Amino acid sequence: MEEDDDSLQNLVAYSKNRPRYIRTVSWEFKSERKQPKSKKRHQSMPEGGAGCEEEVKDSPSPEEEEEWDSESSYYSTAEEDITETLEEDIEGVSLQDDSPNVSPTYHAQTRYRAPSKKQKRKRRCRTTYCDQTLPFMTGGFDIEDDIQQVVAEIQGKQFSVLREVPSLAMMCIKLLRGIRFPADSMPHLIKSHIYGANADLKFKKFQYGWLFNLLAFVNKEKIGLEIGKKIYRLPMCSVWYPLPYLHKSSRQFTDHYNKNKITACLMYTSGHTVEGIDHYILNLFRIIWILSVLGHIMDCMLPSQIAMGKYKKDKSEEDQIKTATNKAVQWTKTVLSRRLPDSANRLFNLSLPYVFWVRGDISHATELFCQLSQSEKRCRHKAVYLNEAGRMHAISGETITAAKFYRLAAEAALSKGKNQQYTSEIEGQAMMLLASLNDQGIMAHKARSSWGGWKAVFSSNTLESEGAALHAVENWLCFHAGSWQGDCWEESVSRIFPLCAKHSMLLYHLSLVHALRGDAQNSLRSYNDFRSKEFGSNLPGEEIVNRRSQNPWLPLVQAIEQQGQITCIPILWRTLLRPLCLQTKPRVTEEADLISEQLNLRLTAQGLLTGDMQLLLPPSGGIYLDPYTGKLTYNDNRTEPWRAMTKDSWKLLLPTPLEVYHDEDGVRVELLMTSQDTLLMNKVCGFPYPVMSPLQDICTLVWYGPSGKTVKTSLLPKFNDLIYKNAEGAINISEFKIEKDRQSVLQRLHALYRKGCVLNFQAIKDDVSYWNRYDERNKNKKRRRRPLYGQKQSYTLCAKPFMFGKAVAMIFDQSLPNYHSKLLVIANCSTAESFQKMKVYYIENWSLDLAHFKTPIRTSQFHHGYRIKDAEIIHFTFLKPEPNIKVFDQDGSIVDTIPIKHNDDDSDDGVHLKEAVQGQIYPLIVRDELIAITQTGRLWCRRNGDNFIHIDVKEAVSVAAFGDVLIVLMENKTQFLSAHQLQILDIRVTDSCQRSLNLKIGESMKTIEQGFKTVQVLATQTISRPTGPRLMCIAALDRTIVCLEAPTELSKCTEVTVTLTLSLAGYPVEAYIINQRAGFLLTFTQHSTLSEAYIEHLCHYKFDGQLQGVIPCLGPGPRSFHHAYLPGDSNEGGAGLYLYMRDGHNGIVGIKIEDHPH
Repeated sequence: MEEDDDSLQNLVAYSKNRPRYIRTVSWEFKSERKQPKSKKRHQSMPEGGAGCEEEVKDSPSPEEEEEWDSESSYYSTAEEDITETLEEDIEGVSLQDDSPNVSPTYHAQTRYRAPSKKQKRKRRCRTTYCDQTLPFMTGGFDIEDDIQQVVAEIQGKQFSVLREVPSLAMMCIKLLRGIRFPADSMPHLIKSHIYGANADLKFKKFQYGWLFNLLAFVNKEKIGLEIGKKIYRLPMCSVWYPLPYLHKSSRQFTDHYNKNKITACLMYTSGHTVEGIDHYILNLFRIIWILSVLGHIMDCMLPSQIAMGKYKKDKSEEDQIKTATNKAVQWTKTVLSRRLPDSANRLFNLSLPYVFWVRGDISHATELFCQLSQSEKRCRHKAVYLNEAGRMHAISGETITAAKFYRLAAEAALSKGKNQQYTSEIEGQAMMLLASLNDQGIMAHKARSSWGGWKAVFSSNTLESEGAALHAVENWLCFHAGSWQGDCWEESVSRIFPLCAKHSMLLYHLSLVHALRGDAQNSLRSYNDFRSKEFGSNLPGEEIVNRRSQNPWLPLVQAIEQQGQITCIPILWRTLLRPLCLQTKPRVTEEADLISEQLNLRLTAQGLLTGDMQLLLPPSGGIYLDPYTGKLTYNDNRTEPWRAMTKDSWKLLLPTPLEVYHDEDGVRVELLMTSQDTLLMNKVCGFPYPVMSPLQDICTLVWYGPSGKTVKTSLLPKFNDLIYKNAEGAINISEFKIEKDRQSVLQRLHALYRKGCVLNFQAIKDDVSYWNRYDERNKNKKRRRRPLYGQKQSYTLCAKPFMFGKAVAMIFDQSLPNYHSKLLVIANCSTAESFQKMKVYYIENWSLDLAHFKTPIRTSQFHHGYRIKDAEIIHFTFLKPEPNIKVFDQDGSIVDTIPIKHNDDDSDDGVHLKEAVQGQIYPLIVRDELIAITQTGRLWCRRNGDNFIHIDVKEAVSVAAFGDVLIVLMENKTQFLSAHQLQILDIRVTDSCQRSLNLKIGESMKTIEQGFKTVQVLATQTISRPTGPRLMCIAALDRTIVCLEAPTELSKCTEVTVTLTLSLAGYPVEAYIINQRAGFLLTFTQHSTLSEAYIEHLCHYKFDGQLQGVIPCLGPGPRSFHHAYLPGDSNEGGAGLYLYMRDGHNGIVGIKIEDHPH
């Protein structure tokens, strides 16, 4: 037994000292670390430590020592094949000695000018706010010592870093790469793993190959690297101004920067740009994108796994790993400096902390940010690096450390004597950043501290507090009122009422709170005071009330009087990824640097919450959140495919697949595009970039079957061939003076086609004519060779993909100015064979009417993606050469052409339809029919090339469809019709709905005897009933919500059932059906999108009409609702039904539905 005990002790000791194979960034092995000893203020730190005493590690006995590898370090990375183009530069880079040039440990400056007595006195006064003394600023006033203390505190801390541990089988499969063997002899499961691993590696090689070529082109042409003396290197903004500050001598944006430039000390990381700026200013925007591209490449080149060399007794394991990591960083910088000298030399150190941040090594990234702040001489740039460190810790859930860095950033900005006069602005911004830390993370028990932080700003006479009061009130109502212990509405009145005297716009919020209490009298009084004190147009609620005695919140007050007081839905957690921004005009929401319009929140196969979003800094291919806590997890920087397109495809620096089709059978189609538009190279003063880019565009559709079969099709050859044939046909039918000119034009066309340049018949003809005239003038001279130049052909996806039935339609545009030709692609995705027979149409000089692809004026329910289930056709409206509607089937063939009449056209040929309704697919598509309303107010139907006009429907105003049921609005009544039979359906009202019915049903039970102006289908869902499957619909008739049911089978569709009616205190925006037990969500607003203070309110209803709870003061949508049942986690959250959505204030929130008070 003693021998066994000795062996066990030896094994434990060996386990403590053996190398641990982890990713480079995961160095936090020990959860505890000795506290640093106190240092003198001006004493420099010893090399190799962050101001901390080095730990003494017990050395193993000679019997326990293991003979290690003789090499000093060994690097192996899963992406090593991606950088095979750099292998020739690796030779000659020595990794045997520690690099003296790379030291990731923070060092304090040896020479530091001590602050004056006046500065000390001012700083001492600023250390106390809200009767609270900041603990990290009480021991002294030396910024360097404070940074040293904060860096030492985070050493050894563990952060939420998600890593996938490879199995033994996957490690063996990795060794099989490059070895050919018969695939038929392998088991199916192993074969799928091998193919999957090879596909992932191939996609990564493509991604990083594209990024490297892009960065090489940027480095060669100096794009974004030539910055004048008066333009700062990094774009920086403030909490008041979302766009970067520009020097006064340069062209400014429309909105001037009304604060001092010293407040612009937050990193500008948005993917948005401003039109109308010149090349000189555009370089400032490109710096962030170039930093992101360089960060992606550095992350690929740094080793994903690291092993120590020979074990050294005099150094701890952590120090040896850091030494090996320093060598890897130096190796990466040396290789990049040889291939990309300008980019690497200028931006390598700036990108390095973001690389370790995206890998999850928060401790090492913090040290690098502090190094950047130390090396900077400009106080504003010192502050921006410290603010970025604070943002990093805030996202990681370390709010205490984030608060310290925000305070240190303010002190750094004020370290210059002349900046003391802007103390109110700097301190005001710092206090807002501190207050915002209580508006993210787990929201329980943060209500009091959040309000206290914001109150310290807007109640102070010495701090700049513009926008703080409105932001504080809306944050309280939206995020904290639900978790308040006590009467949240009474507490809201006590907090908002004192602010109304100074901030009259808060009277509107006070009116809302009184309405939520059921106090109609005070609600009306507050709203009338708001209208009398706030002047201007587009005031909220003005469209609802006709006179001052009417209360716009009356339906809400009546609902509370009927069922009693309602509660505010508690927010479980909130994640804020970008820097704080108080307001934008008009309001917009940006949860990440790059987002799609819908965001499409969803859970991955690993159980993480993600969506269509990426960050530029840190460079991330996907964002993954813990569904229980909302904490950001670092998932090896995988690229998450998007499900909706962004407004500008060039913003996606990292090639990202776009899912354009999916169905319930498991079939999906992805589009992979890269464009020369990246980095806005064609947005210089309205003209293309003068240098021809060597980048090759990629436009590929990939079909994935449920059995694992894959079919890949490149669209570029199809596009180029169509354009070439069209141009060749135009040349053949054109008239030339001599046949020789025609042949010259054809030859030049063919040469440009082979080179991949833009093919424009008129431009080629003019060019040939010019050279012919040149030859005639210089007959006696030696003939000069005609240069062959032209801009490269490039395409962009100019509208959302339209999924109809089993097919998808996509519209591509040539991404060049003054070119109006488009390409229409229709693919049947039901099978691989039908997918390969896709149809492509070239539309030259035709103005394609995309009215149904535009964003609606107020509603946002159509952002869910254009899809009509069970539709068999699709149509597009063409305005040239003659207005007509072309109808396509699922195979892409044109099955019908419908001429459109003009207003003054009296001919019988064609149809005269009302104008398209924004936000709708118009005419409506119901299976194989088109439905619309004529100018005479008649219901028009088109089926199989024949027109049908309903004789009983007159004076129609609008029409909507759900399933096979049409909702037709007329001047004084509303009817439901069957789409295929055009038969008026009966209206049946359930017994539970009869008691609270808000509609006037006619005696014949076929008509609603009320006239409405608008009709919207907000949400639909198929449900099971004893009589069979039925389609549930939540529709909005003006401000009245109607829940409808109808059979899914056409033969049984004889009536429509009304199950619920509600009156809203505003205009409905979105609806989301959770399930029959949990109910549905509904958002409404009293604002127009033109309002600068646009907000929405969310209501949770049961299907019996009971209002379960509300969330007031959400920002603009769409919400991107997603719900899921989670099994629960013992450390993070319990089992239950969770709901996720965007809050409209640049954040994402999580709610546990079962925690609502019932």
